[in-house]
Amino acid sequence: MVHWWLRTWPGHTRVGYPPVAPVVTDAGPVDLANRQQAVADLARDAWGGGWWTVPTHDADGDGCREYDDAVPVIATTLELLAEYGPLGPVWWRYGGPGRHSLLDALDNPDNRAAYDRRQKREKKARQDHCDLMWTLACADRGQVPKEESTWEYGPDGNEQWTRRLGGRCWTCHQEHTQCLEREAEEQLEAARGGANAALRRCWPSRGFVGGSEGSPLVLDE
Repeated sequence: MVHWWLRTWPGHTRVGYPPVAPVVTDAGPVDLANRQQAVADLARDAWGGGWWTVPTHDADGDGCREYDDAVPVIATTLELLAEYGPLGPVWWRYGGPGRHSLLDALDNPDNRAAYDRRQKREKKARQDHCDLMWTLACADRGQVPKEESTWEYGPDGNEQWTRRLGGRCWTCHQEHTQCLEREAEEQLEAARGGANAALRRCWPSRGFVGGSEGSPLVLDE
């Protein structure tokens, strides 16, 4: 079956029926906007198209609209036409935001092309996020953080610790910090023991005193 209007205007290449372009006038800006909105609400079944999801995609309910049986509606005011002309950004496409030029307004909103662009952007965003998380993998265990945030709370719930590129997770960071503290304590004990061994013993107090051998501070039995 070929529609009569398609035989009459064979140059029509867009999906759906030819567009309708109501032009409102003889009212203030608020009334004109209300008139356009009223037509949009009453004719939604004609211009809305049918919502369709892609079963093979895990898109969380995202999809696109099909306009094979839809009548595109683009609306404007006579004042805007007089100011900018029919090719200016004066057309509001029912179902889309803002005003656009004629050709942009005739593009079907939320169609498959728009869906594919959204999916491409979301896929790139997920990949970028995954790459970011891999750069934050723990240097000791290779653990990749699951959350987008790169900070974690300390054991008391108050201290905020930030995960750095090439750093450690909180558990490994805590173990590494404790290990450094133990090494520092052991080094301090070793240094203290060496310093004490270099001192001379005081006989009555059994303690250590400074000074060189044979000085008045050194007492023997």
